[in-house]
Amino acid sequence: MSSVVHSSTELSDSDRRQIERLDEHVEAVCDGDRLFFEKFPARKHRVRPAHPAEVAQHELIQQCQLSAPAGGRLFTVVRNIMPGIRIRLCIVGPENAQPDVGEKMARKLFEALAPAQLREIEAGLRKAVKK
Repeated sequence: MSSVVHSSTELSDSDRRQIERLDEHVEAVCDGDRLFFEKFPARKHRVRPAHPAEVAQHELIQQCQLSAPAGGRLFTVVRNIMPGIRIRLCIVGPENAQPDVGEKMARKLFEALAPAQLREIEAGLRKAVKK
């Protein structure tokens, strides 16, 4: 099962195969997110270093390159919408930044940096679950 919400961009067969090869690694990372939110049920947001497999998947799906400038590194901000439903946002932060931030800072990062498209996806997921 793919952990990725695919964009409307048409992907090549080669890109689809690469995404599928990365799925196992991304699923393991997402399972870590699930365990984090189970352990800390009051949390709705998390910041962690971005895993290379999820970065590679994002690049294939969005047809863009993600890279951190000198002195920076990629992080993932995760929003736990509800058990079993999470969305991820890849951001660039300082290389020496500690990802172990509290709920308030993680939420602020997500809300400040999430593009409109991601907010629309979140709204659609919430609506679909209510049905």
